[in-house]
Amino acid sequence: MKLDFVCIGAQKAGTTTLHDILNTHPDIYLPPNKEAHFFNVEEYYAQGLDFYFEKYFQSYKNEKFIGNINPNLHIDIKYVSRIKNLFDENVKVVFILRDPVKRSYSHYLMSKGRGFETLEFMEAIKVESKRFLSKKIHEGYKSRESGHFEKNHFSYIHRSLYSETIQFLFDEFGRKNVKIILFEDFVKNIPETISEILNFLEISFSDEMNFKIKSNEAFVSKSKKLRNLINNLRFLKYISKNLIGEKTSKKIKMTIMSLNRRKLKKEEKELSQLEMKAIFEEYFKNDIKKVEKLIGRSLDSYKY
Repeated sequence: MKLDFVCIGAQKAGTTTLHDILNTHPDIYLPPNKEAHFFNVEEYYAQGLDFYFEKYFQSYKNEKFIGNINPNLHIDIKYVSRIKNLFDENVKVVFILRDPVKRSYSHYLMSKGRGFETLEFMEAIKVESKRFLSKKIHEGYKSRESGHFEKNHFSYIHRSLYSETIQFLFDEFGRKNVKIILFEDFVKNIPETISEILNFLEISFSDEMNFKIKSNEAFVSKSKKLRNLINNLRFLKYISKNLIGEKTSKKIKMTIMSLNRRKLKKEEKELSQLEMKAIFEEYFKNDIKKVEKLIGRSLDSYKY
């Protein structure tokens, strides 16, 4: 078994839509669950590649190209480094960037919608770094690594900083094996961007692909009590282990969650211009300058 390509994020930058569209290509195999956690979870990684392929590749049918789309790989450079160490530097890497202010706020809305976040946005980004040092154990969560839960769900600013990751990818995999995509280009013309990605991956275009998929839109829960019950990690772990099994438990969870959601209104999705400008100036201005130099492209649309 091999790994031909990965998409490492960024989170809230169209990775679910990308996964679902590429999954309609007959020559591409992607694990059914988009975020096939292995490289980014210490407990799974310690069990070796056999565990990875046995857990996530049960439906593999000799497709020509194998990929893994997981925006959580962007949380820490060591996760991407593990891919190179286990395979080689010829694994191709796709990295989708999004306006860092909008990505941060979209991430916040997702965590809040799931019931994980209780703070207001401006307060949450001020305490973000302190949260990463958390020694809390979240019962039923996939990892007991210190701060893992917090980095996954509360890393609004951290996961909107791109320059360090891009530099690492260029150094370790070579520029020819790294494709930088802008989320804004992706949503403007999905078929064209997918074709661009396929050319980069050296995979032929397929008429079987479905470009009408639009996944993982921002939402708010209709019932907070039902949402909190579904997000009770200990409760879910008990049910999946003792009553109905992990796969059935996940299906039921996703069904209930989808029925309990409503799409966010436009005004609920946006910060004010003053807030966006202040956040950009404080957290992202210098990083975006570095990104522009690295990719040789102006990112004026990301500036406020």
